[in-house]
Amino acid sequence: MHHIALFDSLTKGLFCGDALGFLAESMPDVPFPVGLSPFDPRAYVQTIDKLAALHPEVVYYAHHGPRVEVDQLMGKVKDICLAFDDIIHKGILAGEDGQQISQRILDYSSGLAQQAELPVFARVGISGYIHYYRNRRNNS
Repeated sequence: MHHIALFDSLTKGLFCGDALGFLAESMPDVPFPVGLSPFDPRAYVQTIDKLAALHPEVVYYAHHGPRVEVDQLMGKVKDICLAFDDIIHKGILAGEDGQQISQRILDYSSGLAQQAELPVFARVGISGYIHYYRNRRNNS
């Protein structure tokens, strides 16, 4: 719901905003999913797949400029999104609080790059996943 992307068919450039994740200056090759509430991780993955089907040659990130390693970045953001989804969903089912879940995300993310701390934007994005699963659990 918070994402918009524009594809230029002439240049095969995709202006993805944050729809393909957020790239931090300290972790420029690790696109973190932007899961601000309201958020639906399944719709997010579908969006990634739809954008990949356009076969862009260059991706223009809102906060990090153009990138040409499109397939790798799309694959990474999808993999990270699915991993976050699994970690957070299991944490909610286990009754963990936001701090415990965030720590498990940090533990997972520490294996992605040599960074001791998640970028602030990634930490904030976790809240959308938590809200999504808490709402689903409460509405079941």
